[in-house]
Amino acid sequence: MPGEERNAGCGDCPACRDAGPPEACLEGILEGLGAGGLLTDRGRTIHWVSEALQDWWGLHPEHWLGRPLEALGAHPAIGPWIGPLLAGDAATPAGPVYCEVGGSWFRVTRNRGPIPRLEGDLLGVVDLTSEGRRLRRLERAAVRDDLTGLPNRRSFRERLGAAVDGSCRHGYPVSLAYLDLDDFKRVNDRLGHVSGDAVLRAVGETLAGFVRREDTAARLGGEEFAILFSHTAPETARAKAEEFRERLMRAALPGPEAAPGSVLTVSIGTAGGKLAGLGRREEALGECLLAAADRALYAAKAEGKNRVRMGVLPGPVRRPP
Repeated sequence: MPGEERNAGCGDCPACRDAGPPEACLEGILEGLGAGGLLTDRGRTIHWVSEALQDWWGLHPEHWLGRPLEALGAHPAIGPWIGPLLAGDAATPAGPVYCEVGGSWFRVTRNRGPIPRLEGDLLGVVDLTSEGRRLRRLERAAVRDDLTGLPNRRSFRERLGAAVDGSCRHGYPVSLAYLDLDDFKRVNDRLGHVSGDAVLRAVGETLAGFVRREDTAARLGGEEFAILFSHTAPETARAKAEEFRERLMRAALPGPEAAPGSVLTVSIGTAGGKLAGLGRREEALGECLLAAADRALYAAKAEGKNRVRMGVLPGPVRRPP
Protein backbone atom coordinates (compact mmCIF):
# COMPACT_ATOMS: atom_id res chain seq x y z
CA MET A 1 0.00 0.00 0.00
CA PRO A 2 1.18 3.58 -0.61
CA GLY A 3 3.24 4.99 2.24
CA GLU A 4 3.77 1.53 3.77
CA GLU A 5 7.32 0.49 4.67
CA ARG A 6 8.14 -2.49 2.50
CA ASN A 7 10.90 -4.75 3.72
CA ALA A 8 12.93 -6.83 1.32
CA GLY A 9 12.97 -10.61 0.92
CA CYS A 10 13.88 -12.96 -1.88
CA GLY A 11 10.44 -12.74 -3.49
CA ASP A 12 10.71 -16.23 -4.94
CA CYS A 13 10.15 -18.68 -2.07
CA PRO A 14 6.75 -19.83 -0.73
CA ALA A 15 7.16 -17.71 2.43
CA CYS A 16 7.47 -14.56 0.35
CA ARG A 17 4.64 -15.46 -2.03
CA ASP A 18 2.22 -16.71 0.61
CA ALA A 19 2.95 -14.52 3.63
CA GLY A 20 2.58 -11.18 1.86
CA PRO A 21 5.46 -8.93 3.01
CA PRO A 22 8.69 -10.60 1.85
CA GLU A 23 10.53 -9.92 5.13
CA ALA A 24 8.79 -13.11 6.35
CA CYS A 25 11.22 -15.07 4.20
CA LEU A 26 14.31 -13.44 5.69
CA GLU A 27 12.89 -13.58 9.23
CA GLY A 28 12.28 -17.31 8.78
CA ILE A 29 15.79 -17.93 7.46
CA LEU A 30 17.45 -16.05 10.30
CA GLU A 31 15.21 -17.66 12.94
CA GLY A 32 16.07 -21.09 11.56
CA LEU A 33 19.76 -20.25 11.96
CA GLY A 34 19.27 -18.86 15.46
CA ALA A 35 20.37 -15.46 14.16
CA GLY A 36 19.13 -11.90 13.81
CA GLY A 37 19.64 -9.27 11.16
CA LEU A 38 19.25 -5.75 9.89
CA LEU A 39 18.68 -4.88 6.24
CA THR A 40 19.32 -1.69 4.30
CA ASP A 41 18.29 -0.56 0.85
CA ARG A 42 20.73 0.21 -1.95
CA GLY A 43 21.53 3.57 -0.33
CA ARG A 44 22.33 1.90 3.03
CA THR A 45 19.19 3.23 4.72
CA ILE A 46 17.80 0.90 7.38
CA HIS A 47 14.39 -0.40 6.39
CA TRP A 48 14.03 -3.73 8.22
CA VAL A 49 15.14 -5.04 11.63
CA SER A 50 14.53 -8.65 12.69
CA GLU A 51 12.59 -9.45 15.84
CA ALA A 52 15.68 -11.06 17.38
CA LEU A 53 17.72 -7.88 16.94
CA GLN A 54 14.93 -5.83 18.45
CA ASP A 55 15.09 -8.07 21.53
CA TRP A 56 18.89 -8.32 21.76
CA TRP A 57 19.92 -4.74 21.00
CA GLY A 58 16.73 -2.72 21.41
CA LEU A 59 16.75 -1.61 17.73
CA HIS A 60 13.04 -0.93 17.50
CA PRO A 61 11.71 -0.10 14.02
CA GLU A 62 9.95 3.11 15.09
CA HIS A 63 13.35 4.59 15.99
CA TRP A 64 15.61 3.11 13.32
CA LEU A 65 13.71 2.58 10.06
CA GLY A 66 14.66 5.22 7.54
CA ARG A 67 17.93 6.12 9.24
CA PRO A 68 21.34 5.56 7.60
CA LEU A 69 23.29 2.48 8.58
CA GLU A 70 26.08 4.75 9.81
CA ALA A 71 23.71 6.06 12.52
CA LEU A 72 24.42 2.86 14.43
CA GLY A 73 27.79 4.40 15.27
CA ALA A 74 26.01 6.68 17.73
CA HIS A 75 24.31 3.81 19.55
CA PRO A 76 25.83 3.68 23.09
CA ALA A 77 26.18 -0.12 23.15
CA ILE A 78 26.93 -0.75 19.46
CA GLY A 79 28.86 2.32 18.38
CA PRO A 80 32.23 1.50 20.02
CA TRP A 81 32.80 -1.62 17.94
CA ILE A 82 30.69 -1.31 14.79
CA GLY A 83 33.00 1.11 12.97
CA PRO A 84 35.01 -1.56 11.06
CA LEU A 85 31.77 -3.00 9.67
CA LEU A 86 30.62 0.38 8.35
CA ALA A 87 33.91 1.44 6.77
CA GLY A 88 35.15 0.58 3.30
CA ASP A 89 33.45 -0.48 0.10
CA ALA A 90 29.78 -1.21 0.68
CA ALA A 91 29.90 -4.03 -1.87
CA THR A 92 32.67 -5.83 0.02
CA PRO A 93 31.70 -8.21 2.87
CA ALA A 94 33.01 -7.09 6.26
CA GLY A 95 33.61 -8.86 9.54
CA PRO A 96 33.23 -10.88 11.52
CA VAL A 97 33.33 -8.58 14.52
CA TYR A 98 32.89 -10.03 18.02
CA CYS A 99 31.27 -7.82 20.61
CA GLU A 100 29.55 -7.82 23.98
CA VAL A 101 26.15 -6.15 24.34
CA GLY A 102 24.06 -6.43 27.50
CA GLY A 103 26.18 -9.26 28.93
CA SER A 104 25.97 -11.47 25.81
CA TRP A 105 28.57 -12.01 23.10
CA PHE A 106 27.67 -11.65 19.42
CA ARG A 107 29.27 -12.39 16.06
CA VAL A 108 28.41 -9.74 13.47
CA THR A 109 29.06 -9.65 9.71
CA ARG A 110 27.99 -7.34 6.88
CA ASN A 111 27.19 -8.75 3.45
CA ARG A 112 25.89 -7.29 0.22
CA GLY A 113 22.84 -8.94 -1.33
CA PRO A 114 23.19 -12.45 0.18
CA ILE A 115 19.73 -13.40 -1.15
CA PRO A 116 18.59 -13.01 -4.77
CA ARG A 117 16.89 -9.66 -5.46
CA LEU A 118 18.22 -8.10 -2.22
CA GLU A 119 20.45 -5.18 -3.21
CA GLY A 120 21.16 -3.67 0.20
CA ASP A 121 23.41 -4.66 3.07
CA LEU A 122 22.51 -7.42 5.49
CA LEU A 123 23.98 -7.11 8.96
CA GLY A 124 23.92 -10.69 10.23
CA VAL A 125 24.11 -11.27 14.00
CA VAL A 126 24.53 -14.52 15.97
CA ASP A 127 24.09 -14.61 19.76
CA LEU A 128 27.12 -16.69 20.71
CA THR A 129 26.18 -16.80 24.39
CA SER A 130 22.78 -18.38 23.70
CA GLU A 131 24.28 -20.57 20.99
CA GLY A 132 26.90 -21.82 23.42
CA ARG A 133 24.23 -22.70 25.96
CA ARG A 134 22.17 -24.43 23.27
CA LEU A 135 25.17 -26.47 22.08
CA ARG A 136 26.03 -27.46 25.64
CA ARG A 137 22.43 -28.62 26.14
CA LEU A 138 22.61 -30.64 22.92
CA GLU A 139 25.96 -32.12 23.89
CA ARG A 140 24.59 -33.09 27.28
CA ALA A 141 21.45 -34.60 25.73
CA ALA A 142 23.62 -36.68 23.40
CA VAL A 143 25.48 -38.36 26.25
CA ARG A 144 23.09 -38.17 29.23
CA ASP A 145 19.95 -40.07 30.12
CA ASP A 146 17.03 -37.66 30.37
CA LEU A 147 15.37 -39.34 33.34
CA THR A 148 18.31 -40.01 35.67
CA GLY A 149 21.01 -37.65 34.40
CA LEU A 150 23.45 -40.57 34.25
CA PRO A 151 25.57 -41.21 31.16
CA ASN A 152 23.51 -43.03 28.52
CA ARG A 153 24.31 -46.18 26.53
CA ARG A 154 26.26 -44.28 23.89
CA SER A 155 28.42 -42.53 26.47
CA PHE A 156 28.96 -45.77 28.38
CA ARG A 157 30.23 -47.57 25.30
CA GLU A 158 32.57 -44.69 24.48
CA ARG A 159 34.01 -44.78 28.00
CA LEU A 160 34.28 -48.56 27.84
CA GLY A 161 36.30 -48.22 24.63
CA ALA A 162 38.68 -45.79 26.33
CA ALA A 163 39.04 -48.12 29.34
CA VAL A 164 39.77 -51.10 27.11
CA ASP A 165 42.39 -49.09 25.24
CA GLY A 166 44.06 -48.13 28.53
CA SER A 167 43.99 -51.71 29.78
CA CYS A 168 45.62 -52.98 26.59
CA ARG A 169 48.31 -50.29 26.62
CA HIS A 170 49.19 -50.26 30.31
CA GLY A 171 48.17 -53.68 31.58
CA TYR A 172 45.78 -52.65 34.35
CA PRO A 173 42.49 -54.54 34.84
CA VAL A 174 39.10 -53.17 33.87
CA SER A 175 35.73 -54.57 34.96
CA LEU A 176 32.06 -53.83 34.44
CA ALA A 177 28.71 -54.78 35.88
CA TYR A 178 25.35 -55.15 34.19
CA LEU A 179 22.38 -54.41 36.50
CA ASP A 180 18.73 -55.22 35.85
CA LEU A 181 16.02 -54.31 38.37
CA ASP A 182 14.01 -57.37 39.29
CA ASP A 183 10.31 -57.46 38.34
CA PHE A 184 10.23 -53.76 37.64
CA LYS A 185 7.00 -54.16 35.66
CA ARG A 186 5.27 -54.91 38.96
CA VAL A 187 6.56 -51.60 40.33
CA ASN A 188 4.96 -49.76 37.40
CA ASP A 189 1.76 -51.77 37.71
CA ARG A 190 1.47 -51.17 41.47
CA LEU A 191 2.63 -47.55 41.70
CA GLY A 192 2.00 -46.22 38.20
CA HIS A 193 4.51 -45.00 35.63
CA VAL A 194 5.02 -41.60 37.25
CA SER A 195 6.08 -43.25 40.51
CA GLY A 196 7.99 -45.84 38.47
CA ASP A 197 10.03 -43.04 36.94
CA ALA A 198 10.65 -41.68 40.43
CA VAL A 199 12.01 -45.09 41.43
CA LEU A 200 14.34 -45.12 38.42
CA ARG A 201 15.59 -41.65 39.33
CA ALA A 202 16.19 -42.82 42.90
CA VAL A 203 18.15 -45.82 41.62
CA GLY A 204 20.20 -43.47 39.44
CA GLU A 205 20.95 -41.20 42.41
CA THR A 206 21.90 -44.18 44.55
CA LEU A 207 24.18 -45.51 41.82
CA ALA A 208 25.80 -42.11 41.20
CA GLY A 209 26.51 -41.76 44.92
CA PHE A 210 27.92 -45.27 45.13
CA VAL A 211 30.61 -45.29 42.44
CA ARG A 212 34.03 -43.71 42.72
CA ARG A 213 34.91 -40.59 40.73
CA GLU A 214 36.99 -42.62 38.28
CA ASP A 215 34.17 -45.11 37.64
CA THR A 216 31.15 -44.67 35.37
CA ALA A 217 27.56 -45.43 36.33
CA ALA A 218 25.14 -45.38 33.38
CA ARG A 219 21.55 -46.08 32.50
CA LEU A 220 21.38 -48.24 29.39
CA GLY A 221 17.61 -48.00 29.00
CA GLY A 222 14.45 -49.18 30.76
CA GLU A 223 15.43 -50.75 34.09
CA GLU A 224 18.95 -51.63 32.89
CA PHE A 225 22.00 -49.93 34.38
CA ALA A 226 25.75 -50.52 34.21
CA ILE A 227 28.92 -49.70 36.10
CA LEU A 228 32.36 -49.43 34.52
CA PHE A 229 35.04 -50.03 37.17
CA SER A 230 38.37 -48.44 36.30
CA HIS A 231 41.61 -50.17 37.43
CA THR A 232 39.55 -52.85 39.15
CA ALA A 233 40.11 -56.61 39.29
CA PRO A 234 37.05 -58.80 38.57
CA GLU A 235 36.86 -60.13 42.13
CA THR A 236 36.80 -56.58 43.50
CA ALA A 237 34.13 -55.60 40.98
CA ARG A 238 31.99 -58.51 42.08
CA ALA A 239 32.36 -57.48 45.73
CA LYS A 240 31.42 -53.89 44.87
CA ALA A 241 28.39 -55.13 42.93
CA GLU A 242 27.30 -57.18 45.93
CA GLU A 243 27.68 -54.11 48.13
CA PHE A 244 25.44 -52.10 45.82
CA ARG A 245 22.83 -54.88 45.68
CA GLU A 246 22.57 -54.80 49.47
CA ARG A 247 22.46 -51.01 49.55
CA LEU A 248 19.58 -50.93 47.08
CA MET A 249 17.59 -53.42 49.14
CA ARG A 250 17.84 -51.06 52.11
CA ALA A 251 16.68 -48.05 50.08
CA ALA A 252 13.04 -47.02 50.51
CA LEU A 253 10.90 -46.82 47.40
CA PRO A 254 9.90 -43.21 46.68
CA GLY A 255 6.30 -42.16 46.25
CA PRO A 256 3.39 -41.88 48.67
CA GLU A 257 1.80 -45.03 47.30
CA ALA A 258 4.75 -47.30 48.06
CA ALA A 259 3.63 -50.18 50.21
CA PRO A 260 5.29 -50.48 53.64
CA GLY A 261 8.12 -52.94 53.52
CA SER A 262 8.49 -52.74 49.74
CA VAL A 263 11.95 -53.84 48.68
CA LEU A 264 13.56 -53.20 45.31
CA THR A 265 16.03 -55.87 44.25
CA VAL A 266 18.50 -56.12 41.42
CA SER A 267 20.29 -58.89 39.56
CA ILE A 268 23.87 -58.17 38.52
CA GLY A 269 26.37 -59.78 36.18
CA THR A 270 30.02 -58.79 36.32
CA ALA A 271 33.09 -59.46 34.19
CA GLY A 272 36.59 -58.10 33.93
CA GLY A 273 40.31 -58.66 34.01
CA LYS A 274 43.55 -57.65 32.33
CA LEU A 275 42.83 -57.44 28.62
CA ALA A 276 46.36 -57.16 27.26
CA GLY A 277 47.58 -60.45 25.81
CA LEU A 278 44.16 -61.84 24.86
CA GLY A 279 45.08 -61.41 21.21
CA ARG A 280 41.91 -59.62 20.10
CA ARG A 281 41.20 -56.24 18.62
CA GLU A 282 40.18 -53.62 21.17
CA GLU A 283 36.65 -53.41 19.72
CA ALA A 284 36.30 -57.18 20.13
CA LEU A 285 37.63 -57.03 23.69
CA GLY A 286 34.94 -54.54 24.65
CA GLU A 287 32.29 -56.81 23.18
CA CYS A 288 33.78 -59.77 25.05
CA LEU A 289 33.46 -57.89 28.33
CA LEU A 290 29.86 -56.93 27.60
CA ALA A 291 28.92 -60.45 26.52
CA ALA A 292 30.52 -62.05 29.60
CA ALA A 293 28.71 -59.68 31.98
CA ASP A 294 25.45 -60.21 30.08
CA ARG A 295 25.73 -63.99 30.38
CA ALA A 296 26.41 -63.64 34.10
CA LEU A 297 23.35 -61.40 34.48
CA TYR A 298 21.12 -63.98 32.81
CA ALA A 299 22.57 -66.64 35.13
CA ALA A 300 21.68 -64.49 38.14
CA LYS A 301 18.12 -64.13 36.84
CA ALA A 302 17.83 -67.85 36.15
CA GLU A 303 19.02 -68.76 39.63
CA GLY A 304 16.27 -66.75 41.32
CA LYS A 305 17.21 -63.05 40.92
CA ASN A 306 18.50 -60.66 43.58
CA ARG A 307 22.07 -61.92 43.34
CA VAL A 308 25.43 -61.26 41.70
CA ARG A 309 27.18 -63.62 39.32
CA MET A 310 30.62 -63.18 37.72
CA GLY A 311 31.27 -64.02 34.10
CA VAL A 312 34.49 -65.37 32.64
CA LEU A 313 36.36 -63.82 29.75
CA PRO A 314 37.50 -66.11 26.92
CA GLY A 315 41.15 -67.16 26.95
CA PRO A 316 43.85 -65.86 24.63
CA VAL A 317 43.40 -66.43 20.93
CA ARG A 318 45.75 -69.14 19.75
CA ARG A 319 47.63 -68.29 16.60
CA PRO A 320 48.71 -71.05 14.23
CA PRO A 321 52.46 -71.75 14.41
